[in-house]
Amino acid sequence: DFRPQAGFKVVDNRYDTDETLFVVLGRVRVWCEGMPTAQEIAAGGSFYVPANTPYTFAALEASHCLCVFSSAPGGPLPDSE
Repeated sequence: DFRPQAGFKVVDNRYDTDETLFVVLGRVRVWCEGMPTAQEIAAGGSFYVPANTPYTFAALEASHCLCVFSSAPGGPLPDSE
C-alpha cells in the first residue's frame, strides 16, 4: 500500500525484485531504463519493472498504489517502506 502525495518523486530507484505497481486512485508518471519516453498511468492502470532496472516515478496527483514484489532468483524481497 503506497499513497504518494502530488509532487512526490523518486529518481533512479531500483529493487532486487520484479515490481508490478497498480494505480488504484490518482495519476502517476513512470519511466524505466529502456523506455523511449515516460508513461502516464491513471487509476485502473499498472506497470511492471524488472528486477534491477532503474526507474523514475512521479505522482502527478495524490494517488493510491499497490506494489507487488516477486523475488528474482536468489534475490530478497524489499523491506516494508
